Amino acid sequence: MRDWAHCDGVSLLGAAVRNEPRLAEELLPWTESPNPWKRRAAAVALVGEAKQGRQRNAILVIADRLLDDPDDVVQKGVGGC
Repeated sequence: MRDWAHCDGVSLLGAAVRNEPRLAEELLPWTESPNPWKRRAAAVALVGEAKQGRQRNAILVIADRLLDDPDDVVQKGVGGC
């Protein structure tokens, strides 16, 4: 991933998670990626699910893992900035 548009385009993963809820678990390892855009995408992909009150556990785990991430793009994806 290279930039905001590409990363947030990956948030289309949210549609995949909506159709196959078990896919949310696949985002957990992304929180440990050396790529900040991938870490951001782990959080951004679940925004739609959060709005619907779904995937609470995955959302909380991802947010907890990324809460202290030093990269500002990750922080903005998690809502920390």
